[in-house]
Amino acid sequence: MMEVFLQLCVLLLVAAAESSHRKEYTDVAVIFTQQWPMTFCLEKHAHQEPCVIPDNVTFWTIHGLWPKNGEFCNASWPFNETKIKELVPLLKLYWPDLKGHGSEFWKYEWDKHGTCAGSLPEMNSEFKYFNKALELHHNQNLLKILSNMGIVPSLKNTYKFADIEMAFHKAFGVKPKVQCIKEKDQKQMLGQIEVCLNKSLLPIACEHSSTQAKSQSSNSNSTQKLIYLMTSPFHLCSNALPVVYPPISMRMP
Repeated sequence: MMEVFLQLCVLLLVAAAESSHRKEYTDVAVIFTQQWPMTFCLEKHAHQEPCVIPDNVTFWTIHGLWPKNGEFCNASWPFNETKIKELVPLLKLYWPDLKGHGSEFWKYEWDKHGTCAGSLPEMNSEFKYFNKALELHHNQNLLKILSNMGIVPSLKNTYKFADIEMAFHKAFGVKPKVQCIKEKDQKQMLGQIEVCLNKSLLPIACEHSSTQAKSQSSNSNSTQKLIYLMTSPFHLCSNALPVVYPPISMRMP
């Protein structure tokens, strides 16, 4: 009888933990995503696609700031670069378009994601949206977080995914979504980090499922959107494969 009671207690604890995790995820308001530019460009060059890392970029760059409440939310709220003109020098540095389309990348991210941020007071204007992304990038120094744990870009070393995940968990208090690109030699390249945030823009546990479907969910046919709308090369990193963290000094033409 006691054994049955203990088993029931364990089941209740497991159910409570799962319920708590589901609640944590439903509280996610926005996802802040950074990418390692060298991994991104190596993948693009492997498919004969243009990709250039500016000489002054030696750090993780912004991919996007993505509210969870939808995509392409307000076509009547068009991107206007003049509203963020004082941010442009910083955006060119920390949110560069590695494909070389200039401000089209920011326009795409605004149309798809920024127009959905109006319900969040800290991002309810175009200026606030881009400024908040820059602020988050400043506060979430991924290069430093990893180097503090001895994980630095290297041509020689590979790393255990568990150590990388531990570094981020130590910094954020929760596990972000860490994504890689699998290589042919049974290795994987560190590529992208998604940090889930609540309405207060504090880190919260992410649900570890693929975002590929999300990235392809729009049914828009416009040329501007098709520039960026494509299958993501990133997938959740595997515990079973060593992780390559390629140095940006490996510049490619």
